[in-house]
Amino acid sequence: MSNLNASLDNDIKTLYKHSRFLRKIAWIVELIVVFIGLCISVSLLVDGDNMVSKLTLSAPFVMISLVELTKIPFVIGLWNAKKSFLMYLIIISFLCIITLSS
Repeated sequence: MSNLNASLDNDIKTLYKHSRFLRKIAWIVELIVVFIGLCISVSLLVDGDNMVSKLTLSAPFVMISLVELTKIPFVIGLWNAKKSFLMYLIIISFLCIITLSS
């Protein structure tokens, strides 16, 4: 029994280490996406003649950058929340739609 518990503890520690690594990679990817979106937004603001058209062109990139920053905390909160399978499926589908539409 104690051998099984030790093996289970090692498996949990390994999974925790892998999940921390994957979260770090996910944050790096998200920060790169946000940086690129904000750079595009700034470049659209710098180029152009009319201020209204510049703001109109750059606003979607700023909004997408803000949405990108909320995805990882959203998934972590969802994972730690009590949920039914149907609710989990709906929320993950919603997150996929947000990702594909942005």
